[in-house]
Amino acid sequence: YRRAAEVALGDESLTLENGDTIDHVLHHIMPGKAGDHHERHGPYAIWLLADAATDTTVETSLGQETPQRATLARTSARRWHRLGALHLQGRVPRLAIAHREGGPLTCHHLLVTDDERFEPNGAVAQVEAEIFGVGRDRLGHTELTPDETIVGDEIDLAYTYVTGAAGIAAGGGLRWRWPSKDSRLLQNDDPDAPLFLSAEWPAGVRGDLNVAAERAPSCREQLITLRLTHGTLRAGDEIHLSVRRFRPFLVVPEPSVLNESIHWWTPLVPLATEVDHDGRGVFVALPEAATHRFCTKAGPTERLHVVCPATPRREPVTPSAAAHLDHFDNPLGHPDPSSLRWTVPLGTEPGVHRGRIRDESSGLETSVGPVWITDEREAPLRVFFGDIHGHSILSDGVGDGAAYLRHGRDVAGLDFCTSAEHICYISDNDWRHVVAEVNRADDPGRFVTLVAYEWAGMGGHHCLYTKDDWLEPVRGMEPPCDAMPALWAHFRGREGSILATTHSCVQSPGLKNHWDDHDFTFFRSIEIFTRGGAHEYFGHPIAPASTAGIGYQEMLERGARLGVIAGSDNHEARPGLTSANWGHRRRGGLAGVWAADLTRADIFDALYARHTYGTTGQRTIVQFFVNGAMMGDETPLDSGANRIDLSVHATSPIDRIEIVADARVVAEWSDLPADVVESFDDTERSPHYYYLRLRQEDGHYAWSSPVFGRTN
Repeated sequence: YRRAAEVALGDESLTLENGDTIDHVLHHIMPGKAGDHHERHGPYAIWLLADAATDTTVETSLGQETPQRATLARTSARRWHRLGALHLQGRVPRLAIAHREGGPLTCHHLLVTDDERFEPNGAVAQVEAEIFGVGRDRLGHTELTPDETIVGDEIDLAYTYVTGAAGIAAGGGLRWRWPSKDSRLLQNDDPDAPLFLSAEWPAGVRGDLNVAAERAPSCREQLITLRLTHGTLRAGDEIHLSVRRFRPFLVVPEPSVLNESIHWWTPLVPLATEVDHDGRGVFVALPEAATHRFCTKAGPTERLHVVCPATPRREPVTPSAAAHLDHFDNPLGHPDPSSLRWTVPLGTEPGVHRGRIRDESSGLETSVGPVWITDEREAPLRVFFGDIHGHSILSDGVGDGAAYLRHGRDVAGLDFCTSAEHICYISDNDWRHVVAEVNRADDPGRFVTLVAYEWAGMGGHHCLYTKDDWLEPVRGMEPPCDAMPALWAHFRGREGSILATTHSCVQSPGLKNHWDDHDFTFFRSIEIFTRGGAHEYFGHPIAPASTAGIGYQEMLERGARLGVIAGSDNHEARPGLTSANWGHRRRGGLAGVWAADLTRADIFDALYARHTYGTTGQRTIVQFFVNGAMMGDETPLDSGANRIDLSVHATSPIDRIEIVADARVVAEWSDLPADVVESFDDTERSPHYYYLRLRQEDGHYAWSSPVFGRTN
């Protein structure tokens, strides 16, 4: 923008009184201010369109800047009030406006500008016209055919831009944003290849069409620009684009009209349109009323998904979740419980059972199990499955944040779940809302939630969890809290009630370069698998291609005593049952936790004790002991006297089970049935650790946490 660094315009008013605070995280560096996020930019003038019944004092802060106070004079109508001028430091600073003195203040719109001389006056549309150099209602409108499709279907898009009253002068043009998060990039080289883009414009007009070969770093979208080199577009003139063989995979069930990025992860409509009407390089997004609509709906029902508890006691076993899914595992609702019939009933006596269940209404049938019915006296611990790493629209994903936990409980059938949103993108008010939702959903004995967030900074990305009902936000991403020593120092004294895990290890140079900054009092495990791949070691058959970071085996060789879990790192509010269609080649993983009971305290304590394992999404039951010590524990590992016991109850026959000691396979079994109980005496070595790795015939993997050596 010419003057505006960021304009936050909403349709609703907010009333501040008695110490209330409005806060908002500015999610990217202001335009024209790219560079080191430690640099200080500005000042930025902050204006508020509001009406005050009395003289009112507010306090405004931006990031780490010293707050500024301003007294807003009493007004009988809306007017723009200057709140101060503050500098910007960091990529995600928090802007907060707090009521301090006086009566209620009704707030309507906020303007942040890098032009201190600019003084807004009048209605929002009038201010916008002065900022942009044109009223947005004069920029034209767009149409798109078709405006809806079924996820995964290949379609051709026909787009039309109709020039508005402002016209477009020579040197001006249009810019389109292609939501490449949901698709591959557009191309204009091969008409027979997918996503071929072609354009037509009126006779007498010439232009240069530039199709970017990569996503724009600032918005993660592909930018397509048409610059007029000869002639002008007059009101009513049309530009036509066609996109051949577009196959969307992200479900957007309600018609989207988002044409302007609220955050860099905002899912825009395909070919979201911006106009530079006079050639000054100011591209202005069309208003929603002038924007085409588009939605992608889930496909027809193809699969029945039913989950039962993995290790129930002797009581009759009933499904904990059931859902209809399409070809890409998008949920389509729930079958009527009365229509579910066991075609192969589960057993009721102690032991491992498998069954089949049919939905009479749809005719679909699915397998259930393994289900291991145990007696509390014989097996005091039970295994519970969860996904504790994912995101929604509240941070850098899509999908309703409130529906996140409902999906985990009612669709995926998880025993425990949380989202671990990126805390750097969340305002304090939003964080309180997230915590309240998580605590409200906690239902001991049925569905456990954990208060958690993902911290990012020097040293990589780490998810923090607590057994309590509150976790103080440490935002990272900007000094001084972007260094791990500052993170650990903040929670010093709470060891045992806070734990951290890390993910994307083989892709994270920060994790490797700042290895000495890790505090293993808090740092208890890694996500050995997410939908991006496995992080056991470089070159693993399903590892990410990157080698910039550090693999799990290398961490162990450096002396780290880290357990393993797995998760999805899903970004569409779909924990525990994610699809493989959103730019990832695999579905998300699951964490298996051996705990005494399904409560927040028991699940947290088991995670902290590393009594955990990870799978690539299947509910395989894994037990692993060395000298009687279970996965995650420490025990003396003496040369020639190490007894290894394992039992596995898989979801398909097993291709291979391997025992790994000090990064070497020391025992293996192959071509096995789904249920395996084995023992092995290692008489040759005294390693630092042992862990189990298995691969099923259906391609799924599982890894146990190690049993670590301890010197007597």
